[in-house]
Amino acid sequence: MTCPIVENYWNAIIQIASEVFNNPILRAPEHSLLNYPFHGFDKSANYLLLQIWSAARWVIALNWISPALSVPQFIFRLNYIQEMHYLTAIIENKRENHNTIWQPWEDFKKSPAFPLQLR
Repeated sequence: MTCPIVENYWNAIIQIASEVFNNPILRAPEHSLLNYPFHGFDKSANYLLLQIWSAARWVIALNWISPALSVPQFIFRLNYIQEMHYLTAIIENKRENHNTIWQPWEDFKKSPAFPLQLR
């Protein structure tokens, strides 16, 4: 038995992840909940997916008693994670690595698929 609110939320997150990578991503708990890497994705893509799942789980945990889960809240959290990753990359002198990992997300944010009200 699955909660329809969480079910719809995960479907939205999977859709966003699929659009970020221009590649269909199958919904599987071993990836989104247990952080198993996806076969066919390189290390940087799997790292970005890990951050996507982390942001999605954070929204669920934050709103566990609420009647809704917010995709804008997910996007805000993922952008926050990206910013923290960027600051860490500056300190560790790994900005190129940061750019490689986060480029698909940056491209998605500029695409027509990204909701206008969230830009």
